[in-house]
Amino acid sequence: MLPDHISFLRRQVWVRPAAEMQFLYGNHVLKSGLGRITESTAAYTGVVVYSMADVPLGFGVAAKSTQVSRLCNAVGILSTNLLHGCFPR
Repeated sequence: MLPDHISFLRRQVWVRPAAEMQFLYGNHVLKSGLGRITESTAAYTGVVVYSMADVPLGFGVAAKSTQVSRLCNAVGILSTNLLHGCFPR
């Protein structure tokens, strides 16, 4: 069961399988680990971080907007780790 407040966050970030464990260990999501991002995500907004299988991994803050993230290099930080591994399985 997911926490009730997850439905209020409209912005989502999906990470690739290779970046899931990095996020769960407390690292940020880099562009090379980004699978998808919600369109029109503004910088510094709260996001829910999902795996590519739509399993919620935790919360984060978008460090860059969707438009800017498309122009970043592969090692640019796109989502900073706010909380991770906070969902019961």
